[in-house]
Amino acid sequence: MVSLISKNDNVSPEDACCTAEGTGREVREFIGTAAHKARDATAAVEKQVRSNPLAASAIAAGVGFLLGSLFSRR
Repeated sequence: MVSLISKNDNVSPEDACCTAEGTGREVREFIGTAAHKARDATAAVEKQVRSNPLAASAIAAGVGFLLGSLFSRR
């Protein structure tokens, strides 16, 4: 990772610009990787749900019941 530049450092505007550009590239790469992994996970979940819809429905109902129980006002 790129180190942060403090106000006390004697850094030229060109160096600051290069640092910002490098950080921007790293962030864009990270976002691209995260988006790719999210698409893969979505496809895997969709495949599981399509191959076993009864289990998926039961799990969804169970999670809904638990969340409802946790957030209900008593």
